[in-house]
Amino acid sequence: MYHYYKSLIYVDIDKINVSKGIIQFILMLIPMIYGYFIGNLSLGLLISLGTLSNIYVFGGTLQSKIKTVTIATLTLAFAMALGTLTAGNMVLFGFLLFGFTVIPYYVCNALEIKGPSSTFFLVAYGLSSIMPHAPELFLKRAVLVIIGGLITIVVISIHSKLFDRNYEREIVISDYHMLQKLLKAFNDNAAFNEAHTTAVRSLMASNDALYAARPAFSKDGGEYERTLLLHHLAEGIYSEILDLHLKNIRPIPGILIEMMNYIVDMVTDDKTTKPSWNKAVKLSEEFRNLENNLYKVEEILFAPVEQINYKSENSRPHFMRRLLSNITPESSVFMMTIKYAVIMGIAIFIAILFHIDRPYWVALTVHSVLIGNTTVTSLQRAGARFIGTLLGIIVAAIIISINPDLLIVAIIIAIAGGINEVFVGSNYALAMISITTQVLLMSGIAAGHISYSFAYLRIIDVVIGVIIAVLGVLILGRTTASEKLPKFIADLIRVEAATFHYLFSQNHYAIRDRYQDMFKLYLNVVNVRMTYTNAYGEISNNKQQVLHYYPAIHLLEQINFSLQRVIKDDAKFLIDNEMMGQYLLAFENCAKYFERGSNHSLIDLKLLERYHQIHYALMDLQEFKVK
Repeated sequence: MYHYYKSLIYVDIDKINVSKGIIQFILMLIPMIYGYFIGNLSLGLLISLGTLSNIYVFGGTLQSKIKTVTIATLTLAFAMALGTLTAGNMVLFGFLLFGFTVIPYYVCNALEIKGPSSTFFLVAYGLSSIMPHAPELFLKRAVLVIIGGLITIVVISIHSKLFDRNYEREIVISDYHMLQKLLKAFNDNAAFNEAHTTAVRSLMASNDALYAARPAFSKDGGEYERTLLLHHLAEGIYSEILDLHLKNIRPIPGILIEMMNYIVDMVTDDKTTKPSWNKAVKLSEEFRNLENNLYKVEEILFAPVEQINYKSENSRPHFMRRLLSNITPESSVFMMTIKYAVIMGIAIFIAILFHIDRPYWVALTVHSVLIGNTTVTSLQRAGARFIGTLLGIIVAAIIISINPDLLIVAIIIAIAGGINEVFVGSNYALAMISITTQVLLMSGIAAGHISYSFAYLRIIDVVIGVIIAVLGVLILGRTTASEKLPKFIADLIRVEAATFHYLFSQNHYAIRDRYQDMFKLYLNVVNVRMTYTNAYGEISNNKQQVLHYYPAIHLLEQINFSLQRVIKDDAKFLIDNEMMGQYLLAFENCAKYFERGSNHSLIDLKLLERYHQIHYALMDLQEFKVK
């Protein structure tokens, strides 16, 4: 319980986002001030809803930001229009409320889009039920929301022009500086332990940021793909360093530190001409993988765009295929969505059945708890939401008690919107104070009167939502991510083994749908990645135990990537039955080890011609032991 209470007050300094908070404050202030001066604050509120599209922007190029804002704005406008039309029919309103929570939740998870998921689509849809019921105004309200989106595009365009920087490149530069620091500290066990504690979080954050910045519907060119490949190589280098640490292979040769410095200089300087490395490198076998990964960084940095695009095509299927093909019980995303839908459906049903005044507040609370994705994280968010709501109601009550001018109310709403974005990633309880204050004042403006009644309704709805969400999580989500991780790793190994047999067997199976085969590999990698990330984020487990799985996961990703290349390679070769049997036995031994902890003898595999990476990765995987 100590860790639980500590998590409620812990502020992650690295996740405080002052820049985004300032932008959101400006975006909300413009329409709210405009509404005040024309004597129609409700109109300003509707325009400000469109500016919430900025919350879905997480770096990237200007083109990708504009795409994100456009899609989010149109969805917000659609939600407002439908909410305006259906607010008078609670049954229909409830069905659509369910749709505006579950569908965006699935889409965001399937496409690995980080951020608030369906939160603000739910806000836009639900806020229409607080406004005076006027179905004939559905189009006007939607247009006002779109105007807010247009303001957002203008502001982020100006910001990009004034403060333009290669966001993705800076992420990768940060990755390699972290690796440089880690390697320099390697020979000092205490210093290394301190450095690598933050390393895995840094790589996870980089991975999230790069995929969030990825153009969802088209490529921004080879340079983004090059950056993504450099990040994956950074993960590989980290995996090799961690593997050496776990095997207690020390000291690190000085030449490797020199090579890392050389690589960091190349990544940082973004040179267009290839510099020369003149020193001879002679290393023992245990450092060979790390050396090879460092050479690969140089290869990716100076590879032609055509080669980069070919490599990146193997990494992730098209977004529509991901959306459609994830609809299977084998997908962690789909099963998470099913659990989410069941709990959300029960919450909305109860809210409507018992005529709760603001059913969307109940749904919003349940959603906010469930996007934690693991039992422990969801329970953390439940406590944070309850405490933050109580404190936010006190703040809102103080503001209402002094009967402020509407101009002050408009400014407070904008300030609260900015504070939300500053702290929502670093401490949810702290952010909930400003979120609650903002929501209560916005609800008062939407209804045409600001009063204490909204505060009473808010606390009741939050309590109901928290209770439903917590019970749902405890009943449907008893198995924690750390308990699921070994099984998912074993599943991935077996899928890779089946694919290996499919590709190299002398039975020569025809590939009918190469993209379906590639997706099956991708799906299982995502299952493992998602579960590992969630397991590492659980406060109740042994983080060091979870951390030990990282090298094995990276080895499986290497095999996975190579198998996807083979699928697309029409000139692949076949192997004899004896060699096939050895490889399949090695795969199954590894799967059994993760699944049941069964020890096995090392199989000395023959080198796989043209696909050496599969051979070396599987040999290393056989030697892996969970400590």
